[in-house]
Order: sequence, then structure tokens, then C-alpha cells
Amino acid sequence: MTRSDRSSSTGSEERPQCYEHKFGASPPLSLGVEEELLLVDPDRKLLSASEILLERVEGQLAERVSAEIFTEQIELKTGVCHGADEVLKQLRETRRAIGGLGFQLLGAGLHPRGGSEEVRLVSKPRYEVVRKDLGSLLRTPPCGLHVHVGVPDADVAVHVANAFRLYLPALQAMSANSPFEGGVDSGHASARTQAVRSYPRFQVPRRFRDYEDFCRVADQLIAAAGVDDYTY
Repeated sequence: MTRSDRSSSTGSEERPQCYEHKFGASPPLSLGVEEELLLVDPDRKLLSASEILLERVEGQLAERVSAEIFTEQIELKTGVCHGADEVLKQLRETRRAIGGLGFQLLGAGLHPRGGSEEVRLVSKPRYEVVRKDLGSLLRTPPCGLHVHVGVPDADVAVHVANAFRLYLPALQAMSANSPFEGGVDSGHASARTQAVRSYPRFQVPRRFRDYEDFCRVADQLIAAAGVDDYTY
């Protein structure tokens, strides 16, 4: 997202320049899903192979697969879908295509035995910033499933996000799939949650009044953290 040049003031409080966005660009309630998966060898050990995989994909498959921060994981992406069945169909097709190239995938929030072996970050300037900020906390790749839902405008997106805060415990319970870490029972249904909670700037945000309120807080966090933009 980039800045728009919209700015005015209300009373003594200056209204922020809001980020340009694409809310409303797709039909309401359309879906797009990003699935992060681990690359493993025949013994189910983590395999540093995302860069090799990306060199081999071509055509439409290349549009559906991308690197993630660790070389031991990849991200599968759907197009704009209009129902869960379409999402599942596209993800299954992409998984099968990657398997056909000779790569094995593992779906889990954390690798059950991961954490002890050395892992590598993809060589990108952005990831170097992440490496510097997180340091030794980058022990093993955490994987997530990101579900994007089309909404008509930015303020609706904020109101939906506010409401979703009430359902986070149930959603986390439904998605938990990483009880093991480093080869031992973590005592949690989601060891991934415990791992990423240790990351800086990784918390549930407060409620926002509207999109301008979100932009104002984002600017404050950018300044406090010393990063280039709010996506950090």
C-alpha cells in the first residue's frame, strides 16, 4: 500500500494521510488463500530447497507458488475464488503439481522435530531487516494459513477486524496443529503460537474507530520501531 494525498483536520486533531488500498476491487466475500508449507526430505527432515523449487516451476504454477522468509518453506496462493470448494481445488492442484516435480511438503504450524538444526533465510533485503530484528528467535519456520476475504471498503474491513477479535480463541483452537517442538510434546496444542508470541510487534491490535484511526496508529508504530512501512 502507498499513501494517498488526502489530508484534512477535524478540530485540533490532525487527520492522517491514509494508505491507498484495494478494498472493493474484488466482489464482496470473494476468497483468496495463502498456505505456507514446509519442504522436507524423504525422512521428513527440513529441506532447504525453496530457491531450487522456484527455478523449476513455470507457467501458471509459477503464479501460484512463492518463497517465504525461510528457504525450508514455500507459500501456495490461490487466485480470487468464490467459495471454499474453489479454494480447495486450486490448493490441491498446486500441491500435486509440486509433488510431481519431486518435492515433498509437510503441513504444520511448526515442524515437529524442528528447532535444533540450522535454517536459512531467503536472500532478500527485507528479510535481512527481519533477521536483524528477530535474531536468535528465528529458530524454525512457523507456517500459517492466510484467508483473505473481499470487503467493499476500508472502514468495513476495520469493523470486521474489530469483530473478529472476539472469535480469535475459537479460531485458534480450530487451527491448532503443532503440539510438538524440537521432537518433544510442548504441552500446547499450538507450539507455533508460543513461538511467534516471542516476536516483536506480534500482538493482537486494539479496536480501531475507523480506517483513519488504523493509519494513525500504523504511523506511530512505524516511527517507534524505526521501520520503512507498516507491513513490518
